[in-house]
Amino acid sequence: DMFFGRMRAQPAEVSVNPLELVISELPTEGKPPGFSGAIGQFNLEVQAQPLSVQVGEPVTLNLRISGAGNLETVTPPTLTPTDDFKAYEPKLLSQDAASGLKVFEQVLIPKSAGSTNLPTLSFAYFNPESGLYDTITKGGLPIQVQGQSASTRVIRQGEIPALASVKSVG
Repeated sequence: DMFFGRMRAQPAEVSVNPLELVISELPTEGKPPGFSGAIGQFNLEVQAQPLSVQVGEPVTLNLRISGAGNLETVTPPTLTPTDDFKAYEPKLLSQDAASGLKVFEQVLIPKSAGSTNLPTLSFAYFNPESGLYDTITKGGLPIQVQGQSASTRVIRQGEIPALASVKSVG
């Protein structure tokens, strides 16, 4: 009875059917080298900005992993090493378990000028529905890198930068 805020509790018996769980080890066969423990079904989207830069200027990768599974076990995709770019560690930007989305950001710095492709990224996970490991590989986006940036000046050992001469007027 909720009239005037009064409640009365009554004991009741409820029967519940037992729940049976089958827990299996992940298979070692077919386990990709980049697998870090993600289990579920996932997608990977990669965006890069800007796609035209000067040598030494940053290119920012936005890495979006979405899907159904345990987001806590999802780590950033593995970047294929390359001599063309200096790669910084990815950082977590956001995570939303309710919508199944985890977003990372990674910065790359091009080391030399020319037309090239960004390194590829791979994300490996175990798909419990198929019972197999899946690997998503993205990247290889074309990028244009112009010569040395105006804010960067290389001084070789033993070189003395030119100094402006100053005359005294007296």
